[in-house]
Amino acid sequence: MRKVFAVGIGVAVMVLLAGGCSSPTPSAHSTSTTTRPAPTTTVPSSRTTVPAATSTSAPNGPLPTLTIASWTGREAAGISFSGDAGDIATGLTWSTWGQTEAVGHGTRNELGCVPNCAQGTATPNPVTLTLTDPVDGSFTSILEQTADGRGTSQTFTSPDLAEGVCPTNDETSCVFVGPSGQ
Repeated sequence: MRKVFAVGIGVAVMVLLAGGCSSPTPSAHSTSTTTRPAPTTTVPSSRTTVPAATSTSAPNGPLPTLTIASWTGREAAGISFSGDAGDIATGLTWSTWGQTEAVGHGTRNELGCVPNCAQGTATPNPVTLTLTDPVDGSFTSILEQTADGRGTSQTFTSPDLAEGVCPTNDETSCVFVGPSGQ
């Protein structure tokens, strides 16, 4: 009975200490990745809500990156799949970034070309991006699944993963493929 009580106190102390120490992005040396949104645990004494542990072990080594145009990194805020702004995923948040897969959720803005592309409007729909097939430390495939009522799904593969990327929500940070392809 004492061991259970001591373990319970130890877990409560770790939860309290971790409450203000969470990191928004995994480091290159992470050994675990979150695989689904975590349920929350409330610690009554501090009134702090923290995610419960729901991660899986990953092999040692750096996590794969995403390379689009001249940008290489993790957890981009936006990805442009077409040069004419006809398919842009924005507001991306990443629920998983692991050794073999990364999953992000956001909004797909699809440009409607009625009466023409210059005067058309963008229709926002929820989108899920799944990055897979890492080769030499970089993901080489993106599956774009749009919740648009039609079940729109497209797969993009290297070297043509996308036309551009915005690493942050600041549009001035965006990097696009140049006329020569990079």
